[in-house]
Amino acid sequence: MPLVITSFRRIKFIKSYLNISPEFYSVARWQPKGFKLPELPFLAPPPGLDVDIASIDSIKRYETGLREAYTKRWPEIKSWLDGLDNNELTGIVCWCPYRRSNSFGSFICHTGPFACHTGLIGRMVNKHRPDIDIWLDRAHLRLIPEWRPEYSQVLNFRWKQRKLFNMEITHASQAV
Repeated sequence: MPLVITSFRRIKFIKSYLNISPEFYSVARWQPKGFKLPELPFLAPPPGLDVDIASIDSIKRYETGLREAYTKRWPEIKSWLDGLDNNELTGIVCWCPYRRSNSFGSFICHTGPFACHTGLIGRMVNKHRPDIDIWLDRAHLRLIPEWRPEYSQVLNFRWKQRKLFNMEITHASQAV
């Protein structure tokens, strides 16, 4: 089964859409109030590493910093990659493309392209585990192209796709 990439805000919608409950893991530095998902801290960006979508230099610096962190964490990441199972539906979540707008924890949706490290995680899965399909929620279509997984499907929530997920699927490739 695939690896689903979504945001904290979309988890309930994904669960209801698929009619099954994937095991979701947080890959964010911290989780929003009310969430207590299992964490994969070795996939979270290091503290202080932020990206400004308006700056190409910032995007490159972020990607370089993340790659350096992932190189140091490679044994844990490799173990996680090796443990991905085609028979289980797993999801990773981050804040993006939503962000905290005030101390009350409300969210603002970005309308343009965004940069989220979950896209780079998807690319890493494409490279090291090509047998694992990547499913993006619809918002993740707006990932900057350089960070979008090359091989992925989009959960676009159309009735035809919903019908597919109500059928018994023995392998993710049957869903495309």
